[in-house]
Parts: sequence; structure tokens; C-alpha cells
Amino acid sequence: MIVGGPHPTRLWKTLLQAYPREIDYACLGAAEVSLPALFQALSQGEPVSRIKGIAFLAGDLGARATSRPLLSAPLADLPPVRYDSLSEQLPGRKIPRAYTVTGRGCTSWCNFCSNLWKKPLYRPAAQVQEEVRHLLEDCGTRTLALYDDALGMRPEQARAVLAAIRELGGDLHLQAVTRFDLVSEDLLAAFSAAGGRDLLVGLETGSAKLRRRMNKHLPDGVICEAVERIRGRGLRLAVYLMFGYPNESLEDIEATRRIVEKINPEQTLSTVFDIKPGDMMIEWGLLAGTLREKSWLDLNRPLINYQSEREQMLSAGIALLFDQRYTREVLAPEHDGADQVLGLSESRAAEAKALAREKLKW
Repeated sequence: MIVGGPHPTRLWKTLLQAYPREIDYACLGAAEVSLPALFQALSQGEPVSRIKGIAFLAGDLGARATSRPLLSAPLADLPPVRYDSLSEQLPGRKIPRAYTVTGRGCTSWCNFCSNLWKKPLYRPAAQVQEEVRHLLEDCGTRTLALYDDALGMRPEQARAVLAAIRELGGDLHLQAVTRFDLVSEDLLAAFSAAGGRDLLVGLETGSAKLRRRMNKHLPDGVICEAVERIRGRGLRLAVYLMFGYPNESLEDIEATRRIVEKINPEQTLSTVFDIKPGDMMIEWGLLAGTLREKSWLDLNRPLINYQSEREQMLSAGIALLFDQRYTREVLAPEHDGADQVLGLSESRAAEAKALAREKLKW
């Protein structure tokens, strides 16, 4: 059993010690190089200790890592992803809605986000084009989401990728995740020409003060100008919202309500703030002693933040009310509601919404 991702990358020692029988290896950071090397070493009986970017239990020595996490991967040298084995398992051997990324990492340093990569990495346009061609022609894909952290961080790369997708032709429904501060006329023109219809953008909160606390320096004016450009192109919009951030007030939630009603998105994608391995908030909490690494091993706590159980229920109820009230069309069906994230039953979700109604006086 081999694990990877932000959790094992940041908390590998705790994870390996907690599950010595279940987990054999953890890939730290980017696994595009370490995982194939690990396969080769195991199949040929070679020592795995020479492979960079993995961790394992070494007998009496305990959990050890062969190096620091690998935070860079040679994306340009990797082959396009193939989805044949997945499509063979699906009805009609088709993947009608698919996802790809054109880059990894983000130039923003929001403290609620697990940003391990330090600096963004980008894929060549030709590589993305071949992957999209495969999805369109071999897998029957008709809706494609460019699920980057934020499309457009390197404008020339984003335009090249969108031009390459446009060359493929076909009736493609294109979606993309981006940031309000990246929504330029050039990006929107290239996106629309490639079949772009929907943008999924992080707002988080209507309170400029709270956004600054999140280290998300996004003035209201930038948001409004971006929305005007998006609507001017006739594009649909979904916005990500977050509730339960430390010290969030009723005034902050009211500011979110006001700006959402002005933006009038097709969908709100609301969630409850949680502390993820790899973000700044976990480091502060561990240093202060208010968080413990073992908290992320508690299967009865699907979400970790500084809130009590009742406060989490309130935040979940607010998130559910926003999605219920402000979603007119579902652009991103993969969105997990706050009730799903917290594992709430139908009756508990109703209780959370009732709690939120009472608090908000809606």
C-alpha cells in the first residue's frame, strides 16, 4: 500500500506510525518520479533507500524519509495522461465529464489552502492538447473542466493551451477554475473561443477585511470589474464560499450575502473552513499547541478547525442555506455540500440549517 498527497507529505511520520500494518510507503510531494522508481526497485529487489521523496518504516529505526518532499516535477517530460482503463469500466465506455490540469500550484498564498508547491509548474500546450484529444475522440468527453488551482497565472501559457484546445474543434463545453484577479479580456477571449462557457472562481467571503486575514488580498473593485467582464462575454459563473473562518462575524456573513446577490452567480460552492496539512494554519496551530498531528488520524473528525461541534454545525448550516438559496444552475456537480463533508445525516443537516436560520434571522 502506497499513499501520497498533502496529508502524507506533511504528516508522514505520524501516519506511518499509526498504520504500520496498512501502509508500506508514502510518496512525499510530487510522485511522478518517485513512484515509478519505487515500482522498479521493488520488482528488481533493489534498495528503496536510494529513491528520493519516499518514507517508510525501517524496523527499529522507525519512520524515516529518504529526502525532503519533492516539490518540483518534470511536467514537460511526462506523457499525456491516458484514460482507457477508466473509460472501459464506465457505461458505454465513455467519460462524458472529464477533468484535466494545465498547471500545478498557485501564485497566491491564501492561508486556508494546502499549497505545498512553493511555485507553480506548467504543462506545455502540446501535451495538454494530446490529452484533450484523447478524451474527446476516445472517451466521448463533451464537458471538460480545466481544474488548475487558477487558470491564467502565466497568461501566455494559458492562451497557448486554450488555442491548442480550440484547434481540436468539436462541440466542447469547457469550464475552468481561476481567480478574479486573473480574469483579463485576453484570457476570456481565448477561453470563449475554445468553447469556454463556465468559470469557477474563489470568492470565499464578501468581507474585504476577512479576505485580508485569509491572506487573500482581493479588493471589492477587482471582483466587480472581473464579474462585469465575465458577464460581458455571456459566461456563467460559480463562486466558492467559505464559512467558519476564525473570528468570522455576522457582519462578515451579511457582507457575503450582499455581494453574492450583486454577483448573482449560477451556483455557489459553499464549504466550512478546515485546516489542511500543508497550509499555514496547521503550522501555527501545531506551534501553539492548539492542534495535534494525531487529530488528522481521527476518522470521527472529518473536518478540523478551531470550532466547537455546535459552531461547526452552525457554519455547515449557513453553507447549506447559501447553496440552497443562491444556486440557480448546477455547473459543478462534483461539489460536496457541507453536510457531505461533515457526514451529516438528513436530520442533522436539517438541524444545522435551522440553527443557521435562527442565527441569521433570514
